[in-house]
Order: sequence, then C-alpha cells, then structure tokens
Amino acid sequence: MSNAVEDGMRIRATIVEARRLLDTRNWEEPSREHMTHLWMTDCESLEEHLTNPTLAKISDKRLAVDLAALRQLIWQKDGTEVEDLDKSMLDQIRWIDTSKMLVDPKT
Repeated sequence: MSNAVEDGMRIRATIVEARRLLDTRNWEEPSREHMTHLWMTDCESLEEHLTNPTLAKISDKRLAVDLAALRQLIWQKDGTEVEDLDKSMLDQIRWIDTSKMLVDPKT
C-alpha cells in the first residue's frame, strides 16, 4: 500500500501540473488540494486500521512505521489533523471485497 500511495501521489501531482495548478517547490499539499486520491484495498483489516480513530498497537516495528505514515496522510486536511473522517477528505481509502474485483493481479 505504501508504494502504491507514493506512486499515486506522484501521478496526482503530474495531473495537477498538467493543468498548470502546481507549485513545484511545494508540490505535495497543492496537489492534494486540487485532486482527491482514492486508495483501494482488498485487505479489510488494513482499511479498518487506517480509518479507526484510535491507534492500535502493532508489534512489528517496520509495519508500524508504514501504517503510521499512511494514517498521517488519511487523517490530515489542510496540514492539520482532523478528528473525524468524512467524504471531503483529500486522501481516502476504500475496501473492496476480493470477489467483486474484476481482475486479481496475483493470479
């Protein structure tokens, strides 16, 4: 998920820059303001962890760092942390049941 989110952020910045709306010195926040980034996952526990307002303890330190970075992106709006997630958030995550996916790239 971390790699996909990073790639998606770069793609979003490229699209915003193509519209000539991007400040290249500070590209992350301006690109977020112009386009929502929807993350899709078939891992329901990942979606639940990232959208849960209470931070659960993770025993694997590397995984905890990655999840904390993803949570920070989802729970921020205009550079400040929010208390509740809503449809106006600039980065959102959605769970998709594996049986509903048109293509499973791992098969």
